[in-house]
Amino acid sequence: MTLVFFFVLSYCKALNLNTILVEYRMGLIMLEKTNKINLLFDFYGPLLTDKQEKAIRLYYIEDYSLGEIADNLNISRQGVFDSLKRGEEALDRYEEKLGLYKKFAEQREVLLDLRRILEKPINQISREKCLKLLDRLT
Repeated sequence: MTLVFFFVLSYCKALNLNTILVEYRMGLIMLEKTNKINLLFDFYGPLLTDKQEKAIRLYYIEDYSLGEIADNLNISRQGVFDSLKRGEEALDRYEEKLGLYKKFAEQREVLLDLRRILEKPINQISREKCLKLLDRLT
């Protein structure tokens, strides 16, 4: 991802296309936000109100527009925007307080480290590393 960004950055600077560069950066930021909301929604979606849950699912997962969601939920576009905003804030609060995604990501990293170690011939040092990593999971 970084290499692609560097290439686009160099290309845009060479052509003096600041507008394209800004749009590309905004696209990356929006993609990061979408990924974050999707991940948090997987963990905390059931804790949202029905309206927030539907709005987030339709907007971030089903890729509906605000107008389509408004028609679907029989509310105004402003109502959809407010539901999305409140839902996003709620997801952030849940993660801040409960930390389920953070813990999941840490456990995933430990498991990936274990896999990398176990893919090689095992010796006493590798065995000890694996045991230390396993201790982190418990």
